[in-house]
Amino acid sequence: MLEIDGLRAGYGTADVLRGLDLRVHAAECVCLLGANGAGKTTTMRALAGLLPARGGTIRLDGRDVTRLGPDERLAAGLALVPEGRRVFAGLSVVENLAIGAYLRADRVAISRDRERVLALFPRLAERLSQDASTLSGGEQQMLAIARALMSAPRVLLLDEPSMGVAPIVVRDIFRTIAGLAKDGLTILLAEQNARMALKVASSGAVLSEGAIAVRGESTHLRADPSVREAYLGA
Repeated sequence: MLEIDGLRAGYGTADVLRGLDLRVHAAECVCLLGANGAGKTTTMRALAGLLPARGGTIRLDGRDVTRLGPDERLAAGLALVPEGRRVFAGLSVVENLAIGAYLRADRVAISRDRERVLALFPRLAERLSQDASTLSGGEQQMLAIARALMSAPRVLLLDEPSMGVAPIVVRDIFRTIAGLAKDGLTILLAEQNARMALKVASSGAVLSEGAIAVRGESTHLRADPSVREAYLGA
């Protein structure tokens, strides 16, 4: 579903990604691990079109989207939940959800999907008229995920969903991510909390110095001594 070949991207004159290769199959949940500064967020921004690729290709279900803008990639089915949530603070929960579906025209399907995401995140259903700025950090993260789901994505990109969120809420969010993966949504999850990420993902990849250093099934990565020492605290 998502093919990344030789991807290069960065800031200023420096490349952060130096030939990244990665495959994410349909209905697969892949976690992208790496130390701070390894390039996880740069990868997500480059995939979403927020950061131009300096080289390489990005294909979505066989279609080359490397030169498409963020809006065109979203229309093609590539939706990003950005690091730091980035909800529209001055708009209500229901308005944020509506913005998530702004490229869609089928009102019946949009209404159905709104009911679905509110069932996934019952707290949001209780706060529909509240401004997003009044929500807790965890609730804002729920809203950011729900907003992305309202675009009816083919691939969901999740960038550090546990960041700044209380541990008890992190468990709820990851339980929801696991449910989405079980339902067949293709997910690429960049996450600092490697232990939690490897529990919900079927496979993972470790990013180091702008390229994939290790790739394998989650069970194998959890047993890999180098991965355990670097990311699992064991």
